[in-house]
This record gives sequence, C-alpha cells and structure tokens, in this order.
Amino acid sequence: MKPRADGSSCWPTPQQKLLLRATLARGDEARAAWTEWKPALHRCDLDLASKRMLPLLYRNLRSQDIADPAIDGLKDIYRTYWSTNQMLLRRAADILRDFHAAGIETLILKGAPLVLLYYRDYGVRPMADIDVLVPAAQALKAIEFMTVTGWTRADAWPEILHDSYILTGHAACFVDRAGRQVDLHWHVMPECCDDDADLSFWGGAFAVDVHGVRTLTLNSSDHLLHVCVHGLRWEPLAPFRWVADAMAIINADAALDWERLAAQAHARRLVLPMKEALRYLVDEFGAPVPDGVLREIESAPTAWIDRVEYRYKTVDYRKKSLGYLPVHWFNYRRRESAAGSKASVAGFVKYVERLCGVEHLPALIAYATGRRLRRFRLSKDAAGGGVRTP
Repeated sequence: MKPRADGSSCWPTPQQKLLLRATLARGDEARAAWTEWKPALHRCDLDLASKRMLPLLYRNLRSQDIADPAIDGLKDIYRTYWSTNQMLLRRAADILRDFHAAGIETLILKGAPLVLLYYRDYGVRPMADIDVLVPAAQALKAIEFMTVTGWTRADAWPEILHDSYILTGHAACFVDRAGRQVDLHWHVMPECCDDDADLSFWGGAFAVDVHGVRTLTLNSSDHLLHVCVHGLRWEPLAPFRWVADAMAIINADAALDWERLAAQAHARRLVLPMKEALRYLVDEFGAPVPDGVLREIESAPTAWIDRVEYRYKTVDYRKKSLGYLPVHWFNYRRRESAAGSKASVAGFVKYVERLCGVEHLPALIAYATGRRLRRFRLSKDAAGGGVRTP
C-alpha cells in the first residue's frame, strides 16, 4: 500500500519528510536536508506540526556542530519548551500523587515517558497535555475525583461521562484553571476497548519516576506499538512526529523486544498499521528493525475489514459522506469480535446510544441533530467572525 504524502493523509508531505531528515539524520545528510528545508522556517504558513519539530531539529544540528545563524535562532524555542515541559511534568506529578492518595492506579502514556525515558531531554519534545491511564474498573472513580478537585471537561464528546460511555469509550479530556490539559484514559487504544484489552499492557509495564512520584509506563515494545498505531491515523494537525518518537524509542532501547511487538500487533489486529509504519521507518530513516521481525509482520494475513478500516483512518475522513461514523463502526465491530459476538446494524445502534448516553433511537436522532446544528452554528460564527453561541 503506497503512502499518500499530499497532506490529505497521515503520512508526511515531502516538505515534512525533509524536516524529519534534518532532524533525525547525521552528517552530510542532515546538513543537506537542513539547507534545503531552511527557507520554510520563515514562511508564514509553516504548519504547527512542523513547528513542534523545531526543538529536536535544534538539538540535532547543534550536536553535530553544524554552523548557521538560523540554528541559533531556534535556541529560544528549545528553551521555551524545556521550561514548559518542566512545569507540565511537575503538574503531572501532583496529579499522580493525588490519584495514588485516592487509591487509583496510574500509568503514563505518550509524551511524558517519551521525554523522560527516550529523548531524555526536557526541551526537544513538546507536550500539549498529560496522558494518564487508569484501570477501566477505576475509570468512573477517577472521573469523579477529577471533577471534585477542580478539573473540567475540555472536549464535548459526550456531554456527560456516564457509565455506558465508560463501557464503550476509551478516554476523556480535562483542563484545569491554568489551561493545562489531562487526557484520562481507561483503555490504551480506541480500537481495543473490550474488558481484557489492557491486561498485557499493565502486565508488561515498568516503574518510572515523575518528579519524585513513582508510577508505571508501557515497556518500550508496547510504547512503540502505541506510537505507530496512534501516528497512522489522519488528524487535522498532521501527526508526523510519530516518526521521530518511534526512532527515539528504537534507538534508546537496544534490548527492545521485537517478538513481543509482533505478538501484540497480531493479538490486537493491528498488523497492517504496524507493518506500514515499520517499513516506512526502515526505508526512509534506516531504522534497525530485525529482518525476521519485519518479514513476519509483512507476511501476516489481514482480514478485509481491517484493510478497509486502515484505509479509512489514514485519510481525511471529513471529506467522506459518513464522516467519523465508520470509525465508531470499526471500533464496535472489534469489540463484538473480541466478545465472540456478531456485529449487526441493531447492535451498532445500541452501541452508539451507549456512547451518547441515550436510551432509544429517537433520543439518539435528537442528540445527533443537536450536535450537528451546534457544529454548524459554531463554524458559521467562526467564518463570519461572529460571537460564539454556547
């Protein structure tokens, strides 16, 4: 399957790939990529995803003594993120400490462990939020705890975090008065939300220290799986920094358990995104993936529905007539399959009702219509410069 790199998919555009080369390569290759990409640095239309790569670009070029006044200009960006990440991780430590005091187990995901364990530099990997996983059995307790300690919802899906949503969803976003954000997860991946989905993640986790607070994080194999699968989804903000994150994990852990990675991908029916990600890392950035592991993953058969799901998730679904609805269908179908049940239209309607917190089809139609009208009104206000209506 040939990656699309035209900005309408999850893959880096040619300009973004050039930035990645300048950020990850060494010697003449890094210098040549930097020289070619540098004019984009001062363009007013430089995308936010590329801007998030600038601190790592700064460290890579400076570590190789590549001289250029423009590189020195990136130092302030690096320092800003160094300070911001320090404060965010201190806040993370407070949150983890509070959870533990309330008897809630925690495991950190994504940015925080990447900074602490793989990049090992507070300044190179910008973080917009803190991702904390709690056991699914403690999800409602964790949500209630955050609510009573001053955190408010930062997203609008669904409006109420009810029991049935916890049984079908995987995460919710909260924000504090200072604007700092926490993504609270009770499942690591939205594709895997059955009752036993995260047992192997918790079982393979190891301890990490976050500013004096002991918590858990995924082992490097599971973290690489998470980074790659999460990265190979289309997002409005291009998620191409998954390439740098994956290379950081691979390069930092010489003892990475590749067999576990392959087994986890098979068990979770995520072979296709893992295969595409590893092949891209090997071909474009020389990732030292063992040939045997790559052959094993690439030769594994994939179901037709998994191929359809992968293709849909890696392109701009906003341009599709059904929007995000098929993603809910794919997740529902996976959940039914894990339970040994057969997917059906009636079952899917019930699944969506549980996600939305309604009890019958007319209420679901009213809920969906209301959300669509609110989105339309907000987009119209934004386009016209008007006042947003709550």
